[in-house]
Amino acid sequence: MRLLDNISIRAKVLAAFGIILVAIAALATVSIARMAVMNTNAESIRNQYLPNTNFIGVIRFDMMRFRQIEAAHVLETEPADKAKEAATLSQLKQQIETVWSQYEKMPATGDEKAIRDNFRKSWQAYLAQDDQLLTLSNANLRDMATSLYIGDMRTVFNKVADRLADDG
Repeated sequence: MRLLDNISIRAKVLAAFGIILVAIAALATVSIARMAVMNTNAESIRNQYLPNTNFIGVIRFDMMRFRQIEAAHVLETEPADKAKEAATLSQLKQQIETVWSQYEKMPATGDEKAIRDNFRKSWQAYLAQDDQLLTLSNANLRDMATSLYIGDMRTVFNKVADRLADDG
């Protein structure tokens, strides 16, 4: 205690102020470093994950709509109405392909690329069944088309949707 008694009040106040300044500077340095890490993470979310989520959402919506239009095609009885539904299906296929090509340009890890490849293969398998469905539907073989739609196609479609969800 005697050591502090020999120091002037002015020196004590300056020393305390200096210690506080050093502590504030240390806290500021640590805070800035942590904020830089947070900024990097936020950029990653903004530049990769949010766009990916948007692409997946659009693709899932269009896929579900595609499936609904397939059902409408089977239910239609008039060739002109079936043709309208087929045109809508064609348009949706193109939309899915366009969004998918944009989605594939986004950065992805090895696992994400494998999931995307699996999705692509599953979607192509589903589209092959779609061709069968439309052939049956156009031939007015509604019972066979319905059986395909609610049987094998439903199973394949659910696998496709699950594979897409794995990447989301």
